[in-house]
Amino acid sequence: MLYTIGQVTEQQSKSSGKMYKRVNVKDPSGVVTSGVAVFSSTPFYSQVVTNAQVEGVLKEKDYNGSKSYTLEAPYQPRSGGNKAMGTEMIKQKSEAVKAAQDSKVESIKVSSTFTAAWNTAIASFGGKEFTQDELAKEFKMWRRYFVNNYDVEENPALTSHGTEVPWPEDKSSTLNNDSDDGLDSFNSDSIPF
Repeated sequence: MLYTIGQVTEQQSKSSGKMYKRVNVKDPSGVVTSGVAVFSSTPFYSQVVTNAQVEGVLKEKDYNGSKSYTLEAPYQPRSGGNKAMGTEMIKQKSEAVKAAQDSKVESIKVSSTFTAAWNTAIASFGGKEFTQDELAKEFKMWRRYFVNNYDVEENPALTSHGTEVPWPEDKSSTLNNDSDDGLDSFNSDSIPF
């Protein structure tokens, strides 16, 4: 609504330090409202002078049992903003999410293949006694096997329910590959026995 500013008191400050002006305003139908506060945060604050016309919304509030009025800027919905910036932020977020998921997948792979290799290596001795070197050799062999056969999508034998993973006829050729793939990080000093 378009209001005409009447008498303007000097700029004042609330106890919070927020600046405002007290004014009388007249609406288009001629109704005058006295003692209206116009705060410095209002976009048209600098235009609040006697006889000026401003577009605003008169808000009534209850202040300690009496009516209090403020003249505020009319609501204006936000525009679309900078779409390029929004697109860039979405792209960065999706990259961050992907990196976190990749890291999580890799962590799960390392942990589960380590556990599977450890359990399989110990079980392969069938209750017989074994040395640390024998355990280390079995662990490395099974760790390599589980890492090489971890990804279900890449191993069709793992995608059919009820189908066992095909064990190689000659385990030494597939499982005991001495390539430098970082899987030989077995530390026999960490075995708790």
